[in-house]
This record gives sequence, structure tokens and C-alpha cells, in this order.
Amino acid sequence: MKKIVGYLLIAIVMTLSACHDNSVTSSFQFGEPEHILTGYFVQSITFDHEGTAWIGTLKQGLLKYDTKPFHFDSSNSILPDSFSVGAMDIDNLGRVWIGSNIGLMKYDNNKFTKFDKSNSPIKYYIYALSVDHNNSVWFTNGNIYNGGLVQYDNEKWNVYTPENSQLTTTVIYDIEVDNENNKWFVCFGAVIKYKDNQWTYYRTENAGIKLDYSYQLAFSNFNELWVLCDYSYSSLAYSAKDPTVLKFDKSKWSIQNPPDFDGERTMATEIYSDSKGWVWLARGNELIYYYLGKWNYCCKVPSTIFDIKERNNNQIWLGTGNGIYIINEFL
Repeated sequence: MKKIVGYLLIAIVMTLSACHDNSVTSSFQFGEPEHILTGYFVQSITFDHEGTAWIGTLKQGLLKYDTKPFHFDSSNSILPDSFSVGAMDIDNLGRVWIGSNIGLMKYDNNKFTKFDKSNSPIKYYIYALSVDHNNSVWFTNGNIYNGGLVQYDNEKWNVYTPENSQLTTTVIYDIEVDNENNKWFVCFGAVIKYKDNQWTYYRTENAGIKLDYSYQLAFSNFNELWVLCDYSYSSLAYSAKDPTVLKFDKSKWSIQNPPDFDGERTMATEIYSDSKGWVWLARGNELIYYYLGKWNYCCKVPSTIFDIKERNNNQIWLGTGNGIYIINEFL
């Protein structure tokens, strides 16, 4: 379920985070973050059914981590020594699906299977991926001119493009599956719901709220859709009227912007909802969370946060430009 990162924002976000005081307080206590995998640029994290972490990096390949890291490379797998992993997910059978710049990989029974241009419709970097309740893998595969969205059900491939479907774009930023197995996608200017071969578009015009720069998705266990907005590609000034975080409860949209840093807006880099329904938001190297109707401060780490995931023992793992920080919750 990972996405493209606006790397040009990193320096700005980290500078703002360092220059301003925190304007939210914490409702709970958290342990001092533990730092592992120093030196790895971590873009994506997922956990298998045994709680083992699978870690995707930028140009540093794929690792798994239980009590110590294991790096897959050309000496122990079919994977090359250097490639980038944009997104990963686990299906109901425990198979690991890995989206990357070299194609789609499936890890099953200690064996990798690779799908790329030679044996599938895949042509582009996979930077967002999600597995639905029927173990179909949905992933991005397009650029601004060609492609679109791919579904693989372990037997056949379905490729959705503007030419053969109601999909109106070749670029999808993020993908999520809700509790009812509906597929949700986000693209420039729209949030899209896919159900029973029907495409429902939510845009600024029909949602009654600004969706022009919606960019990332997260579903809470209350079946609420949370949308993160990214204004890094906007030619307009980023103003207090612009939404940073939106919530859709399947009937209405609302703005859920976190507090500013001393009145100054700060870009967010990642959004995630855990098993308790808390919504976690990274603003550069700062981590905050939404609980009982308000935003709360968690912590800061030294590096920009690009992925947030929960391990099954109330740990929050943060993938950053310099390894992973692990936060233990003390409730």
C-alpha cells in the first residue's frame, strides 16, 4: 500500500519541524524509539502472519527482520543486489507481494516468483499495491501517458486503462481495500471507489470539499476513509483554507487538519491507521496521532518518516531515510 514520495519536500518539512515548538500534547506515554537498520533508506514495511517484518528500501533491495535482518540479494535469491521496493502487502494465505521498479514479486514457501515485462503486462515501477479479501493483488502500473491499474488474481491479469474502462487516469497514487472489499484509489483531483465493476468518483465538485491534491489513503477499523493531501505540485500558495487531512465516513466529508506549528502550515509525508483505530500522521520527522476526536503528539525522530506500520504487539514501526524507529506504547 505504498506510494510515491515527494522527496523535494523533505528539506522543507524537516526545517519547519526543527524550527517550531510542538502544538499538540500527548494523551499517552511512549517508550524511547529504538533505532534499527541504520543506513537503509526504508520506503515500505509490512508484517507477515508470524510478525516478521518485510522491509523495502530505495535502491538497497529487500530485507526481512525477526530478531536480526536478512538481506535478499543475488547470492541467496533471484533478486538483484540493488533495486527499489515501493510497496508490499500480505495475502490471506501468508504470501508476500512486493511491488518494485523491477516488477512484481511473490514470496511463497521460501521461494520468489518474479513477474515483469517478460511474463506479464507489467511495464512500469509499482509504487502502490494492496491485496483484497479474495487475494487479488491490485497495483499501480502507469505513467502520465500510458498504463493505469493492474489486478492479478493468481491466474489472470486485468489491466484497467482510460481506453478500456471508466478509469480516467493513467496515474494512481495510492490503493486501499476497505472492510467490505471495496477498492479505493486516489489520483490527481479525485478519490475513486471501485465495486462490482462500477467506478464512483469523488471530486471537489460533488464531494463539497477540496480534493484537488488528495494523495494518500488510510482506512480505520471504523471503516472511515482518511485522505492525506499533498500540495508540493501545486502552483498555488498553500493556505490555511486548504485541507491537509480529510475524513470520509461513507456519507460526508470533513476536514481533520492537525494543529499548525505556531500558526505555520507543515506538509505531511505519511498517514496510517492502526488496529485500535488511531490515525497516525508523519509531518517530516514528527509523529502525531488522532484519538478520541483530537490530534496528539507522539515523538520526533532524527530522519524523515516515509512509512508507518503497526506490529502485532502494539509497536509502531517508522520507515525513515535512515533505518527504522520502533515505538513501544505504554497505555
